[in-house]
Amino acid sequence: MSEENNRNEEDQEIESKEEKMTPEEDLEDEEDDEEEDGGGFKSKGLVILGLIVFVGLLFAVQKYIHFGGGDDKAKKQIEHTHVDTTKKSIPSSGSPRIPSVQPNVAPNANVKAIHQDLHTKDIPHTHSEVDSSKSDSNVTVPKSAPVDSVHGMPVKDDQDIKEVVRKYIEENPEVVAKALQNLNQKMSKDRESKSKNFIKDNIQDITTGRPYLGNPKGSVTIVEFFDYKCSYCRRSHIVLERVLKDYPEVKLVLQPVPVLGKNSAEAVRAALAVWKLSPSHFDKFHEDLINSATIDDDSILAIARKHGISTDALIKEMGSENIQKLVNDNLEIAQNVGMRGVPTFIVKGELVPGSLSYEGFKDLLDSPVSQKAKMVK
Repeated sequence: MSEENNRNEEDQEIESKEEKMTPEEDLEDEEDDEEEDGGGFKSKGLVILGLIVFVGLLFAVQKYIHFGGGDDKAKKQIEHTHVDTTKKSIPSSGSPRIPSVQPNVAPNANVKAIHQDLHTKDIPHTHSEVDSSKSDSNVTVPKSAPVDSVHGMPVKDDQDIKEVVRKYIEENPEVVAKALQNLNQKMSKDRESKSKNFIKDNIQDITTGRPYLGNPKGSVTIVEFFDYKCSYCRRSHIVLERVLKDYPEVKLVLQPVPVLGKNSAEAVRAALAVWKLSPSHFDKFHEDLINSATIDDDSILAIARKHGISTDALIKEMGSENIQKLVNDNLEIAQNVGMRGVPTFIVKGELVPGSLSYEGFKDLLDSPVSQKAKMVK
């Protein structure tokens, strides 16, 4: 009972105190409660602000890492020089630097966008002109590089190249023989082609106005380039006499050319002069002169007197401009047809160098006659 009485007394005391409190005291209690509630809101705001600052710091750190560090480090990483391709590049400041070399790449949309972005961000870069019309996208266009080695050996100048070639030839001498062989074959083909073309285009000039033997209207023509002092020509004369006897359709046109010295030239002029002065005596004069053991002025005049030809008229004609022109024409024709020695023949429009036996002529004459050869008369 005593405990209940004590509790009742305490409750009564509290109630009496509450009844005695003034309105001002109630207001102060309410303000204290509000201050306690406001302190909670302030704490929440500080937490939110801290989160915002933290996120900002993260972005700043990411940007810092992306550009390689602080302002000084970023400048060192991306510092550059604008290069004018027509002039030598000069660094703007600091120690000398080698400007970056960009490959010649055909520009496309991506490259142009990146280049524009560099300008927007004011990031240094190198300009290089590229002809996009001649380049494919993203394809590097290599520039020609100097040859700095041959067969694995370094080359610095012309002297080095000569040394390399010399060593190669010494180690492979067969290449020289092969090269000479190929050269001879090429030159031979060129001469043959040139000869055929000249004969085809000038056959009438070659066979007109020259002394001849055999059938004047023969359907097949043989042209002989010879020298009166040539022993092989002398043998060919014997063979040709037999050919003319067995092949009556052959006309043999004679083209004497002086290739064996002064006496050869005198003999050629004498034969051509006899042809002009007395054609009927030419075949006998020609036969005696080609078979003569000695060719000089005395032997020439002796043969002329033998056949009743005036020596005075002969000497005068031999010195005439007409005879000299004919000799020069013969030499020019011989050169153009590709004559490389005497005797040389043209048979059915084809050049035949060197002496031929009777069988050789027979084979050529018995072969089918081309339409071109039939036209040569």
